[in-house]
Formats: sequence, C-alpha cells, structure tokens
Amino acid sequence: MNTLSWVLQIILAVVFFLHGLFFTVAYGAAARRVEKRGRPPSSLPPAFRQFIGVAELAAAFGLTVPPAIHLFSWLAPLAAAGLVLVMLGAAIFHARKSELPAAAFTVVLAGLAAFTVFLRVQVVPL
Repeated sequence: MNTLSWVLQIILAVVFFLHGLFFTVAYGAAARRVEKRGRPPSSLPPAFRQFIGVAELAAAFGLTVPPAIHLFSWLAPLAAAGLVLVMLGAAIFHARKSELPAAAFTVVLAGLAAFTVFLRVQVVPL
C-alpha cells in the first residue's frame, strides 16, 4: 500500500505541478491562442488564477518533497486534503459553465487526492 500511496502522490504532484506552471507562467500565451480561435477567455480573475497556480505548485511540492526527505512528512496528507478542496471548487466552476468533461476530470482528481489522504492518514502513515 505504501507503493500505491507513492504512485498516487507522484501522479498528483506531476499533474498539479504542470497545471500550476500553466496558471502562473504560460497562461498568457495560451489565452491569446484561445482568443484567436474566437472563444472567450477564462472568467477567472488574473489574481485568483495566479493564486490557484501557486497553491497547486505548493501542493505538488508538499506531496513529494517532505515525505521523500523525511522532514515534515505530515505535509503530504495536508497537501492532498487541500487539493480535494481546490478540485471540488474547480468541479463546481466547470459544471456551472457546462464544461462537463473538465468537471468530471476534476472530480476524478479530487477522488484520487481524497484516497491519498485516506491512505496516508489511516493505512500507511508517513
């Protein structure tokens, strides 16, 4: 079960690291490409988008680095719990905009993060 926990933590860390980088660094170029295609840009305020990106980068760090170096390992389940909250909010956001595939994907990510919390708190604590 420890191996499964680590696999989930690494998958979540990679996904949220990449999305966090996108929201903090590469969003401007992608938004311009979307506008050129005639679609409206995101309705998220830029400061909130940046905040979400930084939170996702911090969660990716918290999921992997502290338990890997055995220092402040208790941050891993807290990072996963924070991701559950962020993903539930994202699911509501996407569902309200009728973006059902994105909403479903965020629910799956929330479920993986919740399962990681369960594993790290109840089954194989760090």
